[in-house]
Parts: sequence; structure tokens; C-alpha cells
Amino acid sequence: MISRPLKFFVTASLLCLILGCGTQVVKSLRDLSRLQTAIGEKFGDKQLHVNLNNDTELTVTFINSPLNAGTMDDRRRRAQETATFIKEGYPSVKALHTIWVGFIKQETQFVFITTTYGLDFFGFDNEARPLRLDEHQDKSKDSVTVDKPKESTTVDVATSGFQPSVVYDSVLDQTTVSVPTLVLTGNLAEGMAVVPHFTVVGDATGLRRAIPPTFVSFDFNVYSSSPLFTNETEIALLANDRLAFTHKDRFSMQKQSDGLFLQTLAIKVPFSNFKKFAKGTTGAIQVGKDRYGLTAGQLAGLRETTKYVQE
Repeated sequence: MISRPLKFFVTASLLCLILGCGTQVVKSLRDLSRLQTAIGEKFGDKQLHVNLNNDTELTVTFINSPLNAGTMDDRRRRAQETATFIKEGYPSVKALHTIWVGFIKQETQFVFITTTYGLDFFGFDNEARPLRLDEHQDKSKDSVTVDKPKESTTVDVATSGFQPSVVYDSVLDQTTVSVPTLVLTGNLAEGMAVVPHFTVVGDATGLRRAIPPTFVSFDFNVYSSSPLFTNETEIALLANDRLAFTHKDRFSMQKQSDGLFLQTLAIKVPFSNFKKFAKGTTGAIQVGKDRYGLTAGQLAGLRETTKYVQE
């Protein structure tokens, strides 16, 4: 039986020969295949995906890792170890602008229904040094609540830090598309963040385009010293200061070992509403009474996800 990494390399190499790709492309695919295998062997994770965007942004996504049951600090340590491993072993590391290491959870129910939850994404430079929030979020002050977001400008999503992660599972024949964690206020240790993601049938990577999903999931995580949302809370998505979607629901709550409270909420946004929200010139997410303006980079990442489905 041919291993998945070898099968991927052989298929990609044959495609390159057919399309007339150069030897450099074949070498890049081979290096990525070897890196994915090496990371899996080093950490013992059976499901992971390595993706390279525009030759400058490398994303490693751990799927259903045992660390999903641990703390954010556990996942942060693994992310740092992974970035260091890439720095020391990936031949083209000097050409990278950013390295992203993320953790997602996938659950399959009733055979055909698969739900994906984004947990954490951590960013590093090509020296495996953690990125500060102000280094990959358009120099904006995401910890400040704003009443009206500033007008978005054209942003290169490949260098914004919000290039989507696109993971194809050949066993389930489906692709998960997610955006790196959007920090709305505070930081990843104490604050509010959300991970938008969706799953489509088939392989939507590369030049392929899938049938649009029914909905896009927005997974909210709130870490605070005391519970912030104790009653039903309204979540609203706004594009160009106009309502694109609204939903009321109740956050779940649990107290962590570090004394902080973790409140979580996953809402399902119809894809048509999400598309309207993502393609706005400006965007904001309102949670309760507070409105959080998205940066140009965050909006660029959201818009990029819509390119993986058919218009």
C-alpha cells in the first residue's frame, strides 16, 4: 500500500509533468511532503496538514491532536516546538515570512455530518520567534472597542497573517477552510477571539472549487477573570455598517485551573450571509453591546475563504 505522503508526491509530480512545471516546483512539493511526515513522526500526531501559500507562508494544522484536550499553554508550547523544528529542518525556511501552527477539532456524527471547531493558531517568523499581535494584525489596536470600523484598504492576504488554512481529508473526501484566530479584544491569553470556518464536500485545494457550504461556523472563545456573558447574548455581523446577520444564544461557561473563566459559543451563519459580511468594504462583529471593528487583514482573510467555493 502506498503511503499518503508518497501518493501525494507522486500525484503532484505527475501533474507537474503534464502541466510543464519546473524542477523547483517538484522540489518544493517533495520538501513539503517530507516536512509533513517528519512533523507527524516527531510529535506522534496521526492527522496533520502542511500548506504553503505564495512560497512565503507555511501553515501546519494539527487535526484532533491529543493536545486539544489540554490547555492553550500546552498548544502554545507545541506550536513553538513545531516552529523551531521547521526552522531547523525545512530547506526553504529563509524564504518564509510567517509560520502558522494551528489546532482544529473535527467530529463526525451520523456518518455524513462533520463539525469542525477551530481552537488556536499561533504565528512565528522564520526564526521561530512568536509574532506579536501588532506585527500581524495591520498594526491595529485590536484590544480597543470601536463604535465604527475604519474603512478597509487593499491588503495582500498572503502577508497579512490571515491567509486561510485549507485542509483536505481524503478519507472523508471533504475540505475544511478556516481563518487564523481573529482577536476581537485583549489577547489569546485573556480576551475575546473567534475562528470562522466551514467544510465542503470534495477537494477544494489548489484550483478546485467546491459547492458552497450550508453555513459557516463562528467559534467564540472568551477568557476573563469573571464571566462576561451570563444571559442570552446577541451576536451581529455588520458589513459597511449594515446588518448582515444576527443571532441570539447563550455562552457556555467553565472555570479554568488558572482561575480564568472560559466562555464559548459556536454560531452557524448561512453562507449567503457570510459572503455578504466578508465582502464588505468595512466589517465589524458585535457581541452584546460592544462592537469590534475588523482590520483590513482580517477582512482580507475572510474574503479569501469565499474563493474556495463556486460563485
